[in-house]
Amino acid sequence: MPVAAARRPAQGALTADERAELRRLRNEVEQLRHANAVLKAASAIFAADLRTNSQVVYNPADRQDPLA
Repeated sequence: MPVAAARRPAQGALTADERAELRRLRNEVEQLRHANAVLKAASAIFAADLRTNSQVVYNPADRQDPLA
């Protein structure tokens, strides 16, 4: 078997560069999922705070009630 053929990955196998990129991408996905979870939790906290601290959240144009 020629040397070049021995260095080629088997059909379906990943090269070292591909494995490194796959690890990097999996790590990035994990970080993004964590950041997304943090942002969801923060938005829920802010939404709850708005509901408890606001007198009027939505006042349609055809109903202009004064704030009491």
